[in-house]
Parts: sequence; C-alpha cells; structure tokens
Amino acid sequence: MGSGGVNGSGGAANDAGGPANNDATTDAGARTDASSDGGSVSACAAGRFAICEDFEGTAVGTIPSGWGKSPSNTTNVQVASDQAYRGSHSLKMLAQASGARNITKSASALGALAAGHWGRIFYRVQTPAPAPPSNGVIHSTLVSLSGQSPLPVADNVNVRVVDTVVRDFDGKHQFLYNVQPSTRGEFSTQGPYNWSYESRWHCVEWYVSYATQSYRFFFDGAEVTQMAINNGAGKYNGSEIPASFSIAFGWNNYQTVSGNPPAFVAWIDEIAMDANRVGCDN
Repeated sequence: MGSGGVNGSGGAANDAGGPANNDATTDAGARTDASSDGGSVSACAAGRFAICEDFEGTAVGTIPSGWGKSPSNTTNVQVASDQAYRGSHSLKMLAQASGARNITKSASALGALAAGHWGRIFYRVQTPAPAPPSNGVIHSTLVSLSGQSPLPVADNVNVRVVDTVVRDFDGKHQFLYNVQPSTRGEFSTQGPYNWSYESRWHCVEWYVSYATQSYRFFFDGAEVTQMAINNGAGKYNGSEIPASFSIAFGWNNYQTVSGNPPAFVAWIDEIAMDANRVGCDN
C-alpha cells in the first residue's frame, strides 16, 4: 500500500502444504502469551534453526553481520540494549515519520528458505503509538518478501507476511496478508480488527510456500484462520508468492505520521526461520 487503504481480499483456507512441515499440532510448541520477557538467555543456539538472529553479538548502534539495510542511507534501524525479549539486545526501529527501517537478507543468503519457510519474530511497539487522522488508517509492515511475481507479467511484488493496518476511531489494528505489485493494484487477505499496539512483547509466526502458494499466520501461538491461503500448485491469483525472494525485517509505515507522538518506535527480537515450525517457546 502506498498512501491509501487496503483493497480486496484473497481466498482463505484452513491448511497449507508445501516442502516445509506445516503440522502446527506436532511441530514446536507456541506460547499463548509472549507479553513478559522470555528470559536472560537467547534461544538462538548454533544449528538449532536454519537462520536465527538474536542480536546479542552485535554492537549497539550497528546491524548484524550478514544482513543488509534498506534503504541503505537510513540510520533509523540499529541494535539497541533498551529492550529485549531474551538476552540484552534487540533490533530497534527509531522514530521516523514514514518509510522503511529494515534489515534484509538476499535470496541467495536464504538458500532453500527463499522458496518457502516457517518464520517467527518477537516484536514490541512503544506506546502511545501514533493514531491515524480522522477517517484514515496507518498501514505498517514488519516482515516482507520481495521477488518476481509468478504470474506471466513483468512485475515485481512485495509480499507482506507480517502486516498491520490501524484504524482511526478506536486505535485497533488488524493483521493481513498484503501484496503490492510494482505496476498493478495491491490485494490482501485480512484478519479482524482485534489487536492493539502495546508496550508488551508479542510473538508472530508465518508459513509461506511458493510450491503450494500457501500462507498461514499465528499471533502468540494462535492461528488467525481468516488470513490463511492454500491456492495449490500453479495457482497464483490471490497469493503471488515468488519462486525466490529476499526478506526484510523492521518497520515500514506508508502514511506519513504527524501529531503526538510523531512516529512509531518498535523493537524486534529473535528472528528465526526454518523448514519446520519454529514456535514461540523456542
């Protein structure tokens, strides 16, 4: 979404298939509440997951080795020690009226995960969070994939797998699966307006697969079934998951925030990606 509201909806289903293990009942467990800190010791043990970044070995004010930054000229995404879910460091997105404060990994760095994976982050938003203007919204992305649309069109797509829209009249936000093609209109599959930004840690998980054009989303261990997509192999309408994608983590609000407070401040901790479900207890 550039400056307007979220348009359209995709198909929802109850399950998702693909090369990654999608059995949410037998894979790694999930916390029902991640609002308290997870403890003093990071869960990113060597080799535990295909990718796990806890920011503990990165100096405050920098970004971890092996990660890029988008856009390249911003200083508003950096490791900080003022908040952490576990350990003492996290990734902080500093106040900025609009635009991206992200760290990124290329498709080549992701390897097989660039075609499908389970992912997990812990996140926290400082409150009071900015409120939309009257009759408006603020659309913000925490995790997005970028690659070539699988449709027979010359179009890149930004696939937003952890995405929110907050509404003006009560400050509630929804999660949604949102796709922004570079030359066409966006589309989305939306959850309800059931959540609020809080000065608390929460866990979100996602599953995405090019092979089966499938997507699932979980908040604090519970699946938001309204957002699930299971189109099937070769059926790209309403999902458009690329065959290979890069990934970005951070904060990107598309509407310019004004007023008090003038911008979002947020933190992300323990980015984890794997072929199997990571869960929130791990």
